Amino acid sequence: IFLISLERENIEKINGKKKINSILKFDFVENSKSKNIDQSDDENTLELLAIDLFKKGKIYEIVLLFSNNGIITLEAEVIEIELDNLEKVND
Repeated sequence: IFLISLERENIEKINGKKKINSILKFDFVENSKSKNIDQSDDENTLELLAIDLFKKGKIYEIVLLFSNNGIITLEAEVIEIELDNLEKVND
């Protein structure tokens, strides 16, 4: 499993574009690689620009393109991706 925490505009709501936190979950990931991303910087914020998909034989490459030429490449035989919103629940 490969998880990415996102802050995004909630375009599903008609009443405006409020920012919400979400998790992008990739299942069945066999390998991951990154390029031009400083993983030692805890304050590093990236802007996800695009997601590309390529098939090489039986393996899919899922390429996440970020601002400043950052790239994450995921390899999987099966593509299963889920976007979940993190909402606060009042007790």
